[in-house]
Amino acid sequence: MNVRLFGRQKRLIAPMVAAGVLALGAGAPASVYADETCVSPYSPKITGQEEYAYVWTLGQVGVGDEQDKLVTVDVDPDSETYGTVINHVSVGGRNEAHHSGYTDDRRYLWAGTLDTNKIFIFDVYTDPSNPKLVKTIDDFVSKSGGVVGPHSFFALPGRMIISALSNNADHGGRTALVEYTNDGEFVETYWMPTDDNLQGAEKAGQHADGYGYDVRFLPAKNAMITSSFTGWSNYMMDFGQMLSDPEAMQRFGNTVVVWDLHTRQPKRVLDVPGAPLEIRCAWGGNYCFVTTALTSKIYLIYDDSEKGWSAEEVGTIGNPADGYFAARLCQDSGGGGDDVTDEEIITGMRLLAETEGLFTETAGGVTVATFKKLAEAGKINPDETTVLCITGQGLKTMDALMEPGVLQEAPVIKPTLGAFKDLKIA
Repeated sequence: MNVRLFGRQKRLIAPMVAAGVLALGAGAPASVYADETCVSPYSPKITGQEEYAYVWTLGQVGVGDEQDKLVTVDVDPDSETYGTVINHVSVGGRNEAHHSGYTDDRRYLWAGTLDTNKIFIFDVYTDPSNPKLVKTIDDFVSKSGGVVGPHSFFALPGRMIISALSNNADHGGRTALVEYTNDGEFVETYWMPTDDNLQGAEKAGQHADGYGYDVRFLPAKNAMITSSFTGWSNYMMDFGQMLSDPEAMQRFGNTVVVWDLHTRQPKRVLDVPGAPLEIRCAWGGNYCFVTTALTSKIYLIYDDSEKGWSAEEVGTIGNPADGYFAARLCQDSGGGGDDVTDEEIITGMRLLAETEGLFTETAGGVTVATFKKLAEAGKINPDETTVLCITGQGLKTMDALMEPGVLQEAPVIKPTLGAFKDLKIA
């Protein structure tokens, strides 16, 4: 599923991706801000309250018409239909709907599929509350010269750059970037550099695997950045089967490529082990971040004044199984810790919800409760700023709150802002 937010300002549309979502905004108060980190730098930025969310959904056997569809949700708090589905457009069949992206003028939303390789183009400008399917690209593979799995859609002036995942020769990870006009006309294919054909690029490390995934631009540096994942033979395989297949687990990308944005030529291939996925770049800066799927690391991709474009590991999410090593690192770095009871965890969850409006899972309750315990013991200086990492939302662990007396019975209200404001909560 992919979701985009849609906001209106001078008839422009503002997309914002969150694991797959789009939105449209309309004249919000000055205290409300939107930071469009996922939108192309060539698109006008829009701030304010979104009006609609476009959800690109996968068809499911036995659910509705069983087709992939673009669903429009009203997200304007002042609307009478707030929080409800107001329109949907079915596209015919199940195609493995995945990511989507706006054209640079925000008038059209391009939605891709990973199995059938079809691309659906929706008009979200004429009537933002009721998008229309205006074109279907069903010859992506043949036009592109064998590229499979259109994944990320990122806008250039009048053009759309599509990063793909695979090819139709062996369905492996070797793939390319494909360029189209905003009208959906094919322009050119740019294959990823490989060990046997670097296409003029410099290999900075050990790998040049030719894999693809995401694409982002840094116009100030004339740079285009791509990451790498895996091919059709892996991503269409049963997930459990893939994890138990040693050969399949070797078929993942380990590179980030820096391209010349103007000429679309690869310049440098950087080693980033562990399947680097989403890329997020600094507006007007010279660096990006990318996260890895297999090693849970964060890499900084930056233009070093001496070494040129480089990749550097700057963060990691430790393996929870490595408890001994985490405790040792905590001790060696002058840190500390404590344990808390189930009751203290629930108290921590409630404290965070009541004071910050954040409903966290039990892991977050542990963080809050332990912080409270350490603070009361004088182990944390009250004059210092302390950051608590809350990593999951509370709906994941509702069973922990089902004990009698923990939660009051939830009231049932109409899906309107007025009904919510009328609530009398003790």
